[in-house]
Amino acid sequence: VNSLNRLLAIDPYDEAARRELMLALFRRGERNASLKSYQDFQAQLRQELDVEPETATQALYQRLKKTACPPPNNLPPPIGNFVGRAAETAQIKRLLTQPNCRLISILGAGGVGKTSLSLQAVRQTLKTHPGQFLDGVFFTPLASLQSSSFLSTTLAETLKFNFHGKKTSQAQLFDFLRQKELLLVLDNFEHLIAPDSIKWLARLLDTAPAVKVLLTSQERLNLQEEHVIDLRGLPYPAATTENAASFSAVQLFTQHAKRVQHTFNPQSKDMAAIVQLCQLVDGMPLAIELAAAETRYFSCRHIAAEIQKRLDFQSAPAHNRPARHISLRAAIEYSWALLAESEHIIDVARRLAVFHGAFDLAAATKITNAAPHQLISLVDRSFLQRNERGLFEIHPLIHQFLAEKLADSPAEELTFRNRHVDYYAALAITSSGAPGDNMERHYFEVLRVVQTHLDNIIAAAIWLARRRDFSQRRLASLIETLIFYFLHTHHYQQWKAVFCKLRQSLLETPDNSAKERWLALVLSSRIAEANIHLHAYGRAKKQLRAIMDETRALGNAALLSVCLEMESILAARAGDFSAATAYAKQALAAVETHSGQYQWPVYRTLGDIALASGDLLAAQTAHEKAFALAVEMDSRKAGLSVYKLAMGTIARRQGRLQKARILLNEALNAAHVIGKQEEIIACLIALGRAATDSGDFDEARLLLAEGAALNDALNDYRQAALLALAQGRLAEAKQDFTGAQQFYTQSVDAFEEIDDRANLFRAQRRLAQIIQIPENEFSGQKLKPAEADSSGLRQPTSVGTFQ
Repeated sequence: VNSLNRLLAIDPYDEAARRELMLALFRRGERNASLKSYQDFQAQLRQELDVEPETATQALYQRLKKTACPPPNNLPPPIGNFVGRAAETAQIKRLLTQPNCRLISILGAGGVGKTSLSLQAVRQTLKTHPGQFLDGVFFTPLASLQSSSFLSTTLAETLKFNFHGKKTSQAQLFDFLRQKELLLVLDNFEHLIAPDSIKWLARLLDTAPAVKVLLTSQERLNLQEEHVIDLRGLPYPAATTENAASFSAVQLFTQHAKRVQHTFNPQSKDMAAIVQLCQLVDGMPLAIELAAAETRYFSCRHIAAEIQKRLDFQSAPAHNRPARHISLRAAIEYSWALLAESEHIIDVARRLAVFHGAFDLAAATKITNAAPHQLISLVDRSFLQRNERGLFEIHPLIHQFLAEKLADSPAEELTFRNRHVDYYAALAITSSGAPGDNMERHYFEVLRVVQTHLDNIIAAAIWLARRRDFSQRRLASLIETLIFYFLHTHHYQQWKAVFCKLRQSLLETPDNSAKERWLALVLSSRIAEANIHLHAYGRAKKQLRAIMDETRALGNAALLSVCLEMESILAARAGDFSAATAYAKQALAAVETHSGQYQWPVYRTLGDIALASGDLLAAQTAHEKAFALAVEMDSRKAGLSVYKLAMGTIARRQGRLQKARILLNEALNAAHVIGKQEEIIACLIALGRAATDSGDFDEARLLLAEGAALNDALNDYRQAALLALAQGRLAEAKQDFTGAQQFYTQSVDAFEEIDDRANLFRAQRRLAQIIQIPENEFSGQKLKPAEADSSGLRQPTSVGTFQ
């Protein structure tokens, strides 16, 4: 900053230096000073030269003005005090702030502290340079990722980016990152290293020049851009105890010993044993933590002696296994041997391997027969950890060790994995009410339960799918609960990834039974449904066509109805309302003998199609029938916002603007009650249109701005296009034709990208009227009437797959 100020003192009109100064100030966290630097410069140019700053300088100012300082990050909160690694931390901080450094790999054995170091270095960087990464810092753990093919979807979930349109997920993600300036922290990359993943990472760095990647791995990538930080154990005294307390390995041992024994105060004989122990485990942090946890029960000399015995007993020659791996295994085996002195606690520890990710006390006690004091003892001994939410977690290396111990007894493993499935299936069923109950009535409880137990619910579903004797009811409940969660949290990429894994697990050992074929079709249809939510209409259509004949032959009316309803939505998005109506009527006929729960979503879809095609009477009739069924199914709250939105839209289209605004405000209030963001945005768009038609332009602007702000978090590409279309109509009504053209062009490009032809025709017509271009220059297809409106056409509702 000082150098740039001196340079500008010599040449105050050097705009490249001005931009560098603005960025430097912003990166230091001095956002106001950064913006003021521009404002003062702009005022100086106007006064002295009567000109404006260069376009690049103005663009940078607008970007910084819109950027929060500090920018967003999802780093987990620190647990305990970080010990040592000052030199490594400083080195990583330097690399993170160097423009020419794009990829940093922290390499080391499991348990050496790679994750802790990466997070510490990033936190320290953000303390001194809060605005270093203008678009944020995003931490993505990869330990549970089973294939590099899920890298794009997993990273998109972290970034809250939704896929859309025809391009591959990788192409869309890289396009999104192309103009971003951010840091990606990819943790535990080693098991994904393969030619495909290396190519993926190289392409990411090439496509997004302002993105940095910090990853942890046990193996280097050998990319040209890679800066490697080799991590070994923490420093420890070589031969003497003199000044031993100044070494970070000893400090870590002492810190963890005091955690389990607050009065721990090592004497000289203890210090000698601690030094010996740190030497034996080569300063490995995880091994030190495990050993320190035992000071609650044993002396330091005893712990060191026992670990020495296990090292001496190792049968694997040193050239087959690195010494630090042997020492870590020895530390885990030693702690395990101490647990074995209590038969009951070792049984509990082994059974904990059935869990995935975080789990709570109730699950642990119910599934493993653990007593609370046993779990606390396992926390004290570092076999378990507690996260910031108070849930239990297991270090990946410890989890692997426990899984090996559990696998030594196949009968026991089967018993407790089945108990794990039983528990989480029951939890999913209970959270959603009585059997056959509408899950929408228990919206908040279902989301709370699944948010807490997501990893274990997914693991339970996958375990069931792999078993030939799976319970159809239990697996169906888990699947429906997962769909409900993904649908209402907008985690569509994760939805696809999980259901692809479920289908793969189901077909690993095919038996061609009717039950297996039915479930494979259910999973395939739900993958297609996720693609519709991601606006990948072409992909969804191919997937549905591939399973439709088999679905009809299977004879499951509920599944057939859902597939036909999706076909009707795809036809409507393509602008073929006749085909869309025909599909919807077939979907309704398939479940005509079923309860209203299965018919309700189809009537809503019929109403939306009629509204999109301009048949207001049919739209009103269908939506009234849908709402009556919702009330009959005791789901009035869930159906009210959709019904009021439809009635308000019909009233607006009929010119009854005052009535329309009353109905649409009621719809907005109902949407707020149930908290569905996509319905809130749809209501705001409809209210903005009604206000525009009424001439209340300020009100319309505020409503549409509110909708746009909500959609920034939701990141729904189609909603953004609908907002642009409504904003274009507002600008046109205000006779701001330049602004209208910009908004209409934006909506045309977006609708074309996702192949939403029904709305594309509307946007094209509006744009053609503004710039006076003949309609046939847009496409060879006939444009639909301007009053046709498919903006309210919803996605599939995920009701009615299972009978």
